[in-house]
Amino acid sequence: MKTKDDMNTPNEMTSPKDMNTLNTLTNRRTYYQLILDRSGSMSSCMEETVSGVNSQIRRIKELAERFPEQEIATSLCLFNHNISQVRDRVSAVMLDEISYADYHPDGNTALYDAIGLSVRRLQETIGREVERNEASVVVVIFTDGYENASRQFTHHTISSLISELELKGNWSFSYIGATLDAVDIAVHLNIKASNAAHYSVKNSMQEFNNVADRMDRYIDMKGKGIISKDFLQNNDSDR
Repeated sequence: MKTKDDMNTPNEMTSPKDMNTLNTLTNRRTYYQLILDRSGSMSSCMEETVSGVNSQIRRIKELAERFPEQEIATSLCLFNHNISQVRDRVSAVMLDEISYADYHPDGNTALYDAIGLSVRRLQETIGREVERNEASVVVVIFTDGYENASRQFTHHTISSLISELELKGNWSFSYIGATLDAVDIAVHLNIKASNAAHYSVKNSMQEFNNVADRMDRYIDMKGKGIISKDFLQNNDSDR
């Protein structure tokens, strides 16, 4: 698999504290990291999950055509009790869809390890680029259950890491969970409540489509000089 190592004006609903202005001539690259649960409990929505991820991939390719002045590099981490980075900073033109060979749910949920290893990898490979304001990072965590299997990272290390990076401005973290306390879990990880959502497993496909819509909005706003910090903000309130 080939990878690439480098790859509406704001309205009254958008608060200045939730966005960063940028120089579109220099900050034109977005690194999108999807961290996706594939533990055993995801078996009930396996087909919808594969279809949802592939729908996102097709939307990313469309965005790359609509916004040729920008670059989108996609990473995909699948996790149960093991962590698999199955796509690593792949450019839109080279991004291929996943199959059931990639996504076969089983095992437990090493959520903290999945977040920690994915983010550390990004820091090591593109951290300086982000610090130079040449790129921004969108991390979306998608899970149907609770942490129960991490060995390398703890709740404290992950919440501290997220807080540190969110303060830098060019990093955005979102959490989408199937448990009723999904927003509370996100807040305790130092993810903003506005970037957290609860979803129903039977409506998984719709939630993936919602994330694709948010990415569309994010890239559109970035092209107009804004990095939105409220990635999951309802689109209807912005238009």
